[in-house]
Amino acid sequence: MPAKKDFQLEADSGAREWLEGHPSAGPWVIAYDVHRCCGGGKICQVKVRELSRKDNPEGFASGVLG
Repeated sequence: MPAKKDFQLEADSGAREWLEGHPSAGPWVIAYDVHRCCGGGKICQVKVRELSRKDNPEGFASGVLG
């Protein structure tokens, strides 16, 4: 599997307001649930949450808000 790369994120005013209202000492994770079928996939659920002890940081790409 190719190495994960860092990327730049852009947040609209609603997302920035939410982040300001939910301060976190650590990084956030954007987790999603994908159902694959018929040769394609469908993202069914997206969650924004804090990184947990169960998460392996090596398995994530890093994103930075500008």
